[in-house]
Amino acid sequence: MKVFVAAMCLETNSFSPFPTGPTAYSSRPIYRPQPGDGLEACEHHVGYLSFIRVAEACGHTVVRGTASNASPGGAMVQRFYESLRDELLAQLQDAMPVDMVCLMLHGAQIATACDDCEGDVLTRVRELVGPGVAIGVMLDLHANLSAPLIEKATVVAACKEYPHTDFPQTARQVFFAVEAAAKGEVRPATCWVSIPMLTLLHTTGEPGGELIARARQFERQQGVLSVSIVHGFPWADTADTGAGVIVVTDDDRPRAERIAADLAADFFALRAVDLNHYLSLEAALDLALRADTAAGPVVIADASDNPGAGTAGDSTVILKALLARGVKAAALAAIWDPLAVRIARDAGAGASLPLRIGGKAGPASGEPLDVTATVLALADNVQQRGPGSMRGWPLGDVAAVRIDGVDVLLHTERAQTFGPDGLETLGITPADKRLIVVKSAQHFHRHFSAIASLILYCNAPGGRSIDFASLPYRKLKRPIWPLDDIEFDGN
Repeated sequence: MKVFVAAMCLETNSFSPFPTGPTAYSSRPIYRPQPGDGLEACEHHVGYLSFIRVAEACGHTVVRGTASNASPGGAMVQRFYESLRDELLAQLQDAMPVDMVCLMLHGAQIATACDDCEGDVLTRVRELVGPGVAIGVMLDLHANLSAPLIEKATVVAACKEYPHTDFPQTARQVFFAVEAAAKGEVRPATCWVSIPMLTLLHTTGEPGGELIARARQFERQQGVLSVSIVHGFPWADTADTGAGVIVVTDDDRPRAERIAADLAADFFALRAVDLNHYLSLEAALDLALRADTAAGPVVIADASDNPGAGTAGDSTVILKALLARGVKAAALAAIWDPLAVRIARDAGAGASLPLRIGGKAGPASGEPLDVTATVLALADNVQQRGPGSMRGWPLGDVAAVRIDGVDVLLHTERAQTFGPDGLETLGITPADKRLIVVKSAQHFHRHFSAIASLILYCNAPGGRSIDFASLPYRKLKRPIWPLDDIEFDGN
């Protein structure tokens, strides 16, 4: 069979100060296939690459389309979105006829004149290939589901783990379900339940891990093709924003409806669990400074300034609090500040100089911080590991500076912190620190949990605040929890 594979991914934060245009792909260049390309040419596009690998392993003919994965940010400039969308559609048209289409999409992509990019893409793909071609879609679990997305695809499934370490497994699941549909061996029946809530759910512990385990138990049953727990992306201001459950069975919609309702009710019951893990800035620092760090440093997630959710990554709020308390033996990874990096590079390692840090992107970044800093080390083109073991996630040029006992990484490529390797590259030993602050929400967990004695989640002021009532939503469908007091039983 002939399989067309493409990817278009953007997690859009409607409250981000950064419009998404061509420069958003500087750290993750758009992959446009060329004759003779090997798999290494698209190795940074994990879901897309996983589709290609499984299709080729099954002996199918694979036609590669464009793969794009922007750094999370604000709405995509409409003309740029349309150019990428139309490029993908033209490639599909050239590949026709095809037996299968496999797409890696995010699920929370917004353009300036389109609130549902995935639904728009799927509608146009379906129009192009017709009703008889099987279409499989893999999503990030932070998707906001829409009717066109679900209805135009044959199979839709989201990754289950947060951090997202299971894209390869999810790609295989989607592919084999779509392949079976293309061969006429199954007739996918999909039930989608929208859950009216804005929430977060970590899967590295309980009860999030238990809910995912239940979804996998259902998938082991005969006739259940996939089960997805979709968390939603609360910082996207659309009418579709919220959580959901997708269940795909083999020609048994009533069964899909029962499973989806069951899991949706259980998910809603957990709606406050992980939000309650978040501490105020002062409470997080109080707890961290009282903790026994003999077994390793305390790690505080500055989740409100997580560039992986579209924020600037240049907030100074927590750094200012650390300095005000006189905290020593601490590290912060990392503050996005290309100008400060340039100044530190000009001064050179060992220099002590006045430096203005952060607070440049907008009100959510806090005030710029004027300090006296000592330049500890400098490095060019620093790479870090991603949520799994893959390297190649750039921090850009990096400067490590020390400010009154706090070691701070400054970097030029806006990116969240996934692991301690950025610190280590600049000669900072994480195990020697009492306290480490990371600008990430959860993707740091896999690599930092191996060295941390305690992990805390902080809801400091920032562009990814979980104080949802403070966000200036205009399009959000109401009622929705926690903005409204509602009841929900899964139906």
